[in-house]
Amino acid sequence: MEGRTFFTAGEKSFELIDISEDRVRWFKLCERSRRFVGGIRIDENNLRWVCGAMKEASKGEGKLCRRWGRKIEAYIFRVYQNFNSYGRFVRIEAWLGDKKSSVIIP
Repeated sequence: MEGRTFFTAGEKSFELIDISEDRVRWFKLCERSRRFVGGIRIDENNLRWVCGAMKEASKGEGKLCRRWGRKIEAYIFRVYQNFNSYGRFVRIEAWLGDKKSSVIIP
């Protein structure tokens, strides 16, 4: 493993870990809160796309809801900008067939 990046948002902490083993770079984004640990695996190209979608979501204000989607081979990646009583958040989903993994960033 080459590197790790750590950041916090609200009461959650997040860690981006490089899990590459060959020429294609893969990352794991781990989400940790009091009673929950979750994560998604994502390749470098889709991670860059997710970062671009998150940048667009950060420009939104108030009760704006949007979503972005991308399908690469068997994987479907979605980014949702949404809100609830606690405030705005971004949800990142990675689908492989019927299996879904997701991370929520406040």
